[in-house]
Amino acid sequence: MRRLVALAVAGTFAMSACAGDGSPKSTPPSGPLGTVSGIGVLPSVSPADPAGSREPALPTFDRTIGQVADGPRVILIGDSIFATVARRYNNKACRRLVPLGWQMVIEAEIGMSIEFGPEVLEAKMDERWDAAVVFLGTNYWQTPEVYQRVLSSMLDKLSPRPIALFTTSMYRPDQREVNDVIEVEARNRDNVWLVDWESISKSDGVLSGDGIHPSMEGNDLLVAVLAKVLGNAPGGGAGKCLESEFVEDVELPDAIVDVNPTDDSAPDGSVVDDTASDATTPDDSLVVTTTTQD
Repeated sequence: MRRLVALAVAGTFAMSACAGDGSPKSTPPSGPLGTVSGIGVLPSVSPADPAGSREPALPTFDRTIGQVADGPRVILIGDSIFATVARRYNNKACRRLVPLGWQMVIEAEIGMSIEFGPEVLEAKMDERWDAAVVFLGTNYWQTPEVYQRVLSSMLDKLSPRPIALFTTSMYRPDQREVNDVIEVEARNRDNVWLVDWESISKSDGVLSGDGIHPSMEGNDLLVAVLAKVLGNAPGGGAGKCLESEFVEDVELPDAIVDVNPTDDSAPDGSVVDDTASDATTPDDSLVVTTTTQD
């Protein structure tokens, strides 16, 4: 597992206050998963400012997914967090990642839980993918055991491809169960990059008022984090914004902001609006410290 151990300050964002749409669990488990016997203690994350600064921060990794992937095709699987930055809404993910050479698709629908992941893989695994990003766990009403079983099955099916796996924001105590499972799964897999969205999203202004969905500036940070962990796609070819198959969203929650529905990709998947074309390389201007945990 590759785990960030230092954060660098990236700037200050403004907070957007909105209502939430979190789905309660029908029967909350009795307690958090905790430490799994034989696994040990997960690596610690150093704060950007020990004095208590909560400014947004970017993670850094000893290697990017692009440095080890066999090709440039990447699938992103998620819920409303990823759906918002897909091409049918603000298209920020394609605008940021296509210039890095990624041929990418976002398969994400609003309101989806971990069970959505196997559905996507069943439909999409016949297509050739060189890497994957998974952000599922915000809509959590399972037990830790069920969540772990489904997530582990997904990661098994995607392996040995490199995978970026996001933790969730701690908008309620039950999310500790989710993040514990994610961290243990990542620690046991050499092909998984753990992206600590839990820590990143604690910075002021990253999330809207519900503590779940990114603010407008938070969406910018989200795609910057994606660019950081993916890096430049291998091969040096042109990127492409691929059409999503899973687009059946429920009604947009009020807390989801910055969703000016627009598809600014050309029919061939290239990015028409070049306002993000200056992001041809990941932001490596920050001075950070990293280690590798095997």
